[in-house]
Amino acid sequence: PQSLHHRRTHNLLLIARLLSLRDGVSPFTLLLDSLSQSARPLLREYIRRQQSDTRIIFISFETAVAPEGVSVFIKARGKELVSLQREIGGAVGRGGTRTLLILDNLNTLSTTHPQSLTLFLSSLLAPGMVLLGVYHLDQPVPSFSSSPSSSQTGPQPLTLLRYLSTTLLTTHSLPHVLLRKRHKDVSL
Repeated sequence: PQSLHHRRTHNLLLIARLLSLRDGVSPFTLLLDSLSQSARPLLREYIRRQQSDTRIIFISFETAVAPEGVSVFIKARGKELVSLQREIGGAVGRGGTRTLLILDNLNTLSTTHPQSLTLFLSSLLAPGMVLLGVYHLDQPVPSFSSSPSSSQTGPQPLTLLRYLSTTLLTTHSLPHVLLRKRHKDVSL
């Protein structure tokens, strides 16, 4: 009972630190979601918990309207990677303010620019910058082996994103989790 209480307290403190970006806890957080549970509520909570001195830049590949509380909203769909980097760089600007950079769909970058994914994401990281990216697990990924320009030996984009991220959060539907637990308990 004591260790369970200690573990719960530790987990609550850790998630609170992650959501508030305290102490530079994680420079790149990857959110894995699915059709059964979207990462949007978690994104809203990240945005809601930021202090007024945090600049929030939202890079949209699929979101049509800027979420409430966002400082800069950049529509990225259909843009070349170089022009997108330039626009993000202009939005970040100079100065010592803390910046939360949210990418609402890393699947698009993974399919359109698989070879440039690592370089693009690492170019966004800087001191005082926190990167938060969403990857949809249910979205099909095209096979790169059929493309002549792709590297036959390179890792899949999701594998690469998991490797690069310093924090990995997977969203689950609570009813699905409870149902799975009930089935597991019955089978024991």
